[in-house]
Amino acid sequence: MKKTLFVLCLLLFVGSVVQLSAQTVPQSVRSQSIVHIGGENYYVHTVRAGDTFYSLAKLYEVSQEEIVRNNPQTVDGLKSGQVLKIPVREAEPISERKQNRLFERHVVQPGETAYAITRQFGLPLATLIEDNPGLDPTRLASGQVLLIRKKSVGESEPHEVEKAWESYSETLNSVSDDSIYHLVVPGETLFSLSRRFHVSEEEIVRINKLQEGLKSNTIIRLPAVPAADSVVTDSSWIFHPSVRTDSMPRHFDRESVPNVALMLPLESNGGASRNFIEFYQGALIALEDLKAEGHSVRLSLYNTGRSVEKVRDIVFSDDFRRTDLVIGPVYEETMAPVVQFAEACRVPVVSPLAEMDGIESDMLYQLAPISENKYDKLIEAIAGDKNIVVFTSASDDREFAAEVTSLLPAGSYRNFHTESGGDIASVIDWERENVFVVLAGSELGVDRTLAAISSAYNNASARSSRQTAIRVVGSSRWARYNSLDRNLYFKLGVCYITNYHADRTSPAVLAFDRRYIAAFHSIPSLYAYRGYDAMKLFVTALFGTEARFVDRVAAAQPRLLEVPYRFSQDSPSSTHVNEEWVFVSYSNDYRIEVR
Repeated sequence: MKKTLFVLCLLLFVGSVVQLSAQTVPQSVRSQSIVHIGGENYYVHTVRAGDTFYSLAKLYEVSQEEIVRNNPQTVDGLKSGQVLKIPVREAEPISERKQNRLFERHVVQPGETAYAITRQFGLPLATLIEDNPGLDPTRLASGQVLLIRKKSVGESEPHEVEKAWESYSETLNSVSDDSIYHLVVPGETLFSLSRRFHVSEEEIVRINKLQEGLKSNTIIRLPAVPAADSVVTDSSWIFHPSVRTDSMPRHFDRESVPNVALMLPLESNGGASRNFIEFYQGALIALEDLKAEGHSVRLSLYNTGRSVEKVRDIVFSDDFRRTDLVIGPVYEETMAPVVQFAEACRVPVVSPLAEMDGIESDMLYQLAPISENKYDKLIEAIAGDKNIVVFTSASDDREFAAEVTSLLPAGSYRNFHTESGGDIASVIDWERENVFVVLAGSELGVDRTLAAISSAYNNASARSSRQTAIRVVGSSRWARYNSLDRNLYFKLGVCYITNYHADRTSPAVLAFDRRYIAAFHSIPSLYAYRGYDAMKLFVTALFGTEARFVDRVAAAQPRLLEVPYRFSQDSPSSTHVNEEWVFVSYSNDYRIEVR
């Protein structure tokens, strides 16, 4: 009797140990990820601890030999983390009556893509593949009939459809040995893909049967190692595209953590650059605000100096390869390696300060506005029957002088030399509005000219009891001057065009100033504001749902500190350039108009 009880207890103990062991090794479940490669559909399965050939063969209803044959890397056994492709067994055909009840039929139209169909029906891509055995979603034939599961119509939002296709492209690449699969993004052409993947346009067309042309949001196949006679090369420095093959810019949700690279010349000529340190500090405050809104990022700060070699080394580093957004570098001569990386990997790049004259890329966003329309808003202010006087001196701002005088028709204005000893009151017209253009190129020169105009006007109006309107047109550089008497700005109606402007009286700027001073014990400059705005705007856009990144930027509309940004392109392959110059005007009722 005692022996029997002992055996029962032992069996119960062994049973409990087996049960506990089973609990510590979760059973694999059949993958929901299916891809079409070489005319066959495959499940994509990631090996977990406890998986065996036997358990996988049973799970997917295939033989163990089929698993090994399709996955040569498993010849020495399974390893956790391996990605396998396992043939999909076709389901038993269902009756036509049941098909009619569960599905609607869609006839593929000429030129129609599977992406367009999944977007049209709001249908999960996995569902379309599952319901149409043998379907290759990267290549449809005109007249092909597809089954559309009625209860799944409308399940996917447009941004979810786009993410599914991005994921499908990445999954294909995870199990493909001899090909690279690429999701074509709007704006890409056969030429740009040929340059990027070093394969001739003819070879891309041949492999993918693109007789009807290249279409956005379709997946194309490219050889991982191009044939020698199809390779496209040139003598320029090229970033190798095999570093990254997923289609970018990617979509991110609140659970995603994108990688952001900030490239600044923090140290130059042996010393720290105060301006760019302030830019970085402003960006850090933006990240705090983004985190409070539920958006986290991994920030990598790179000190570029002013060296293209240093920038190139950074771009080739392992840390840089998973970057999802680049802000910087600052100087145009160091931008080329970053743009080549961006085009190869579809990563947006922000030029935060410089105007890019010699670089064009659809992945590049220039915050500095284009010079062609710089004075459009100023022309409105000086048009009409006005008394225009240009105040010159020996130390004029020559660049500003050339720009502003080119706006004035010949014979429409007078010159007054401030060092000639002449009477400023003599050029005041008491019957018309006066527009005084001050060309002084230094803070002291501007201060003296404004004081002289104010004094002459006060004396003349006191003697004759006459009043007239005066507007002083200045340079955007005046925004950097800290010692000028701002009362004169209001009294004389100073106005200027700028791409840097932060209203220090606005609640948002005041709040930023308080936080900045508390954190860094100094007053923020315009560089700090620009650092905040660049980081806030473009990280917010990373989490947008629009298909094109430029549309995500336009839709983002976060609260910024400086001027608004409005981007445009000359062509689909050119740089996105900010068009928004700001007209700042002071009035004698102590208001500042910004438009």
